Parts: sequence; structure tokens; C-alpha cells
Amino acid sequence: MTVSTCLAYCAQGYNSATMQYAGLEYGRECYCGAYLSAFSTQFTNASAHCIYACDGNGSQTCGGALALTLYNLTSASASSSSSDGSRSGVPWGLVAGQSAWFSAAAVVMLGVAAVL
Repeated sequence: MTVSTCLAYCAQGYNSATMQYAGLEYGRECYCGAYLSAFSTQFTNASAHCIYACDGNGSQTCGGALALTLYNLTSASASSSSSDGSRSGVPWGLVAGQSAWFSAAAVVMLGVAAVL
């Protein structure tokens, strides 16, 4: 998995639904979603959460444990991004204090499709 592979996959949409977000987790998982879960939040310290290198390109970051490197596919910067995935993602994950169940629910709600 690479950033550009995930972004291209999510940009295709799913069952005529437009995906606004693409997120990478655990270095190899790609999730697409039309909205963000209320149980999730943006992390302020990316280097503490999104630490896994992408399996397909070790120079890219593809999330962490229960942390997504999140991309907004509909932002102005998305249309001007390069095909090599050089855009910067936003570290995103569970709201502080929530249980692991809510974390799993946030990932499920964000993810429409997972690419292994």
C-alpha cells in the first residue's frame, strides 16, 4: 500500500457514493469515508501517533496503531497533489478517553472499504 494507491482507490467512490476522506492505518490498510466519526479527533502530535511506514513505499507514513493518516479528497490541495502521494496527511484517531470499542467503531464508520 502507498499513499497514492489509497487516494486513487478512495477517489473512485463506492456504489455511487462520493468519498471525501481517505485514511491509511497500520502501514497497509486503506479506509475511505464520506464523513468522519464523532468519536474521532485530530491528533496534535503526528510523530507520536502516525509512525508506520507504508508497506509499498517506506518513505511514506501510513498511520499507526489506531491512528489514521487522513487525507481530504475534496480539498483544493487534493486536486493539485502529485501522483506520488507527496501530500501531507493529518493524524487522526480516537477522542481521548474513549474505549477501544469506540476506536473500532470510528474506523468502521470511516471505512467503507479496506484494501489489504
